Amino acid sequence: MFFLTVINSFSLTSSLQISYGGALLPGEGAAIAQFVQQNMRIPRRGEIGWKADEIEGLEDQGYVMSGSRHKRMNAIRLRKENQVYSAEEKRALALITIEERQQKESKIIGDFRQILSSKLHAGEGGGNSDGGGHASN
Repeated sequence: MFFLTVINSFSLTSSLQISYGGALLPGEGAAIAQFVQQNMRIPRRGEIGWKADEIEGLEDQGYVMSGSRHKRMNAIRLRKENQVYSAEEKRALALITIEERQQKESKIIGDFRQILSSKLHAGEGGGNSDGGGHASN
């Protein structure tokens, strides 16, 4: 029962807003997390609305996007992205742990059911658990 409580509480917290750290504005972490979850490039300032391959094409031609010009802005962006990455990694690890626990628990329950059914079938066969009949002398 404890396991089900953990799953239910995790489902509730995953549907609510997740905290990505104190330095992010409200909604900023969730917006960045959408790109992380879809395994897409996180757009920088001035890149909103452009696709990743379009941006890479422009950068290959020699254009410098406005978000990659300033050292301080880059440092802030990297810190924020890293906060989101670490929060998403923690969330993914929690999901994996829950899934592993669920598989382990279902295996244990299956083993118990098998033991119980073998005991019940042995009980129906005359009360002897070794499967054989009584030896008569």
